[in-house]
Amino acid sequence: MILAAVDETEDTRAALFAIVDRMMGKSLRPKAIFYVDDLPKTRNLKVMRRVARARFLGLDPGDLTALDNHTALLAIDARR
Repeated sequence: MILAAVDETEDTRAALFAIVDRMMGKSLRPKAIFYVDDLPKTRNLKVMRRVARARFLGLDPGDLTALDNHTALLAIDARR
């Protein structure tokens, strides 16, 4: 799970894991949580999860024509 940075403490991570466990079930709990300064978004401010996931895994992100903030990809690269 990649999140825009708010509070990078272990307590926050534990709370996020607990929320996912309670609301979605332990089977959907992410293995890790990474904080970044910004997430890749379109001009309409929709988060491009496909691009974030591919960039983090080192895969081809595909079509980036709708991406509005290319600098967000650098933040994800720094956490890889």
